[in-house]
Amino acid sequence: MATANTKRNSNALVSDLYTTPEWAVMALINREKFEGLILDPGCGKGHISKPLMATGHQTKGIDLYDWGFGETGINYLEYDQSCDNVISNPPFTILADFVSKSLKLAKNKVAIFARVTALETVGRWSDIYSTTPPTKVYMFVHRVKCNKGGHDDGQSSSVFYCWMIWDKADLSGVTKLEWIDDKPLKHEKPKLAVSAPAIHVSDVRTLLDETISMYRSCFPDDANALHEVSVSGGKDSACAYAIANIVTEGKFNATMCDTDNEHQATLDYVSDLHNNVGNGAPEVTKIKAIFTEEMFANRRKNIVKSWSNPYTIKQGVRAGEVIPPMTDQQIYTALEATQMTDNAMLNTMLLHGSMPTRMARHCTDDLKINAVFNQILLPLLAEHDGEVVNWSGVRAQESEKRSKYNWVSEDPRGEGFLLTFLPIHKWLVQDVFALHKYLGFKPNPLYLKGATRVDCWPCIMSNKAEIREVATSTPEKIIQIRDWEHTMKKVSRYTLWRDGLTKGGYDLGFLIPRKKGGGQNVHDIVNWSMTNRKGEDIEYSGADMNCKIGDHIFCE
Repeated sequence: MATANTKRNSNALVSDLYTTPEWAVMALINREKFEGLILDPGCGKGHISKPLMATGHQTKGIDLYDWGFGETGINYLEYDQSCDNVISNPPFTILADFVSKSLKLAKNKVAIFARVTALETVGRWSDIYSTTPPTKVYMFVHRVKCNKGGHDDGQSSSVFYCWMIWDKADLSGVTKLEWIDDKPLKHEKPKLAVSAPAIHVSDVRTLLDETISMYRSCFPDDANALHEVSVSGGKDSACAYAIANIVTEGKFNATMCDTDNEHQATLDYVSDLHNNVGNGAPEVTKIKAIFTEEMFANRRKNIVKSWSNPYTIKQGVRAGEVIPPMTDQQIYTALEATQMTDNAMLNTMLLHGSMPTRMARHCTDDLKINAVFNQILLPLLAEHDGEVVNWSGVRAQESEKRSKYNWVSEDPRGEGFLLTFLPIHKWLVQDVFALHKYLGFKPNPLYLKGATRVDCWPCIMSNKAEIREVATSTPEKIIQIRDWEHTMKKVSRYTLWRDGLTKGGYDLGFLIPRKKGGGQNVHDIVNWSMTNRKGEDIEYSGADMNCKIGDHIFCE
């Protein structure tokens, strides 16, 4: 494992690319005239160059990284070709260096887009402003939203920006202050798209190029990094796997956590994913969470100790209510039922004494997150002298919480050497399916049967159509879940208490209840799934096609 003095600063992992909105560039063009060639160093994706070119200006963009625009691989601080003008939104961390270099190269004007705080500090005063103050400073009245990495995170801006102008024809040494009262264009105001539009044309090649560029800017020197991709059998993790195969040229590991609650089609899909994606992709290793007799013995001790005493509910609609001590017979029955099985999903439920819920998804924590960390990531961190990059297919569109994640983040469990990379974080669901078609690999076949989530079969939060499909195509799964419910009822103190209050009218369900108060078993939920919105029974023969997930891609 790397020593402390080799630990990379996590702030350096994320590129300093902040794209400049078009309206802010047009505000400059409408106030300043530029004659001759304009150099746009650190051009990124061309957000400054493109408006300049559209208004007839001769423009040249250069950048150290390849963002799909301009000449790439060029370090501006080592650049020595003169130009007529420089217009740039430089990385804030090296802004002074950019300004100094621009003043040396430009013959006519230099325009720098920066935070207003760029006018501060003794260092910048000594290095630049004391000898070469800007000719003019344009202050924006309205706040400008610059998108990190070129992707809108849905947040508003709290930063004030300005344009600083150096006109070499003006030798007065006086800085004039003017104001820009232009307003952001409506379509440029930040807005979080929580759902995909009805019609979405995916430019998946551009998205792929941007993702690869983002990866290379975040990890400019990853020769000593190990890459681990988490695979679930779903569309998102398959895309992360395919992109990892491109950027690492097949030099990565991939792992699936088998929860013993997957459809056989998903297990088969993952087993063949390396052939499906091709191009030297590695096989996916399957692991399962490890359970021991000691874990169950400790759980039984806890039942004996705690069930003999009253318990005050701490949260939820019944917070403050007291569950009385369980009877000797109830405790004995719970102890008999709390035995290790050969099913990982049932084991984690028995150890927690409850089914997974929206708020307590211990199935994900125990069977996936902790399993892959303990069995895969932790050994890699112990053996490898460098960083471990854990790839995940999490997307912002899935939830408001996930929309706030970063492309790259440091996992605190790795003490600075475990990083999480989200390659498709800003992609829409249509983009994901478009990549499947673009790269020529097939999605999990369950999607074409109406499923919108396929990693578990079923997920506790399955929708109506998914529950119908599970019940009709795999009725044996409903039988298995009902067996789980019978077992779990014996080890759930809350369920036993509620069942006693209702005189046998309360049940424990694996799937999220569809009525207030809970108490619905899997058969109740299946019966509900076989009704329309009015509660009327419907005929269902299976294989619903979910046309919202890309019929324009796969149903040609």
